[in-house]
Amino acid sequence: MAGPWPMRGHDASRTGLALGLGPTRMGSTLWRFETGARIQSSPTVAADGTVIVGSGDYSVYAIRATGRLRWKFMTGGYVDSSPALASDGTVVVGSFDGFVYALSAEGTLRWKLDTTGPVDSSPLLVRNGTVLVGSQSGELIAIDIARGTRRWAHATAGPVVASPALSPDGETAFISSLDNCTYAIRVADGARVWRACTLGMQVSSPVAHPDNRSVIVGSDDGRIYSLAAADGSVRWSYLTGGRVQATPALGKDGVVFCGSEDGYVYALDPTGGLRWRYKTGGPIALAGAAIGKAGTVYMPSTDQLLYALDPQGHARWTYNATSTDGFSSPAIGSDGTSDGVLYVGSSDGSVHAVTGAKQGSRE
Repeated sequence: MAGPWPMRGHDASRTGLALGLGPTRMGSTLWRFETGARIQSSPTVAADGTVIVGSGDYSVYAIRATGRLRWKFMTGGYVDSSPALASDGTVVVGSFDGFVYALSAEGTLRWKLDTTGPVDSSPLLVRNGTVLVGSQSGELIAIDIARGTRRWAHATAGPVVASPALSPDGETAFISSLDNCTYAIRVADGARVWRACTLGMQVSSPVAHPDNRSVIVGSDDGRIYSLAAADGSVRWSYLTGGRVQATPALGKDGVVFCGSEDGYVYALDPTGGLRWRYKTGGPIALAGAAIGKAGTVYMPSTDQLLYALDPQGHARWTYNATSTDGFSSPAIGSDGTSDGVLYVGSSDGSVHAVTGAKQGSRE
């Protein structure tokens, strides 16, 4: 793996489950780095501690572990896409200008590819040097990472703003679309394996379960779905009180953690039953959770707080950013301490490095 958090959702299946502990104790801001506009991109953390993130100011930033700028690369549009980091240091990221960019570890352009639609999907690096990424052109596109050329593209019936996930065996990619459907696509040639549709748009990105049997995804119809990886049939669904645009996360024991616009964080057991829910002070919109090795669930809400919840659904601490109404999906890195660091972007235009802060109630 190219670093402690090399892509959105930590790994190719997008589980959100880190190998590092993550901060469990109350703490404070280690540093804060300001960009020129709001941040929806989830940070990537490289092996040397460099944090790479996109911004609404059209730029991709590489920030040293000390919080100082390493390099900056300007694109032609918002960078809401979360960077993906290859083992050789190559950074792949999309932009609202319609291009997917490959940058060197020093921030210079290697290539860019026009997808003909805005790209807020986060790239996925798979075997044989292939990059998978969605586009608002309505396609899931496979790109040769060495040359920056298309290998194949699979068209859906709506814009693709979600990020693809990879099956544990590496054979199948899962992607959701604003046509209300989730697709299973064969990585080798882009052929469709199945399509499963819900009653609402799917802004939520799918998560591939490590058991290779299921795919978890949220829908604007208010439900969290578990779909059979083999054929897309519904294994179970759970109805929340609002749209589910956040991406689910998976704990080590198969528990599904997901936020809803009703303001709750839901913990569902592997069969779809409710274990607990935790009420935050605002809707949980696009951001998904990160899960530390000790089971702490880090979930942003739109109430200016980022919540650290223990595996039983009790708040360990909250982090208050009074100048923001939303965070990106967080990433877990390390500063060499036992707890490590949580990195998160915010609508105030800053990347916050959090070392360890209150509100909400468990039900």
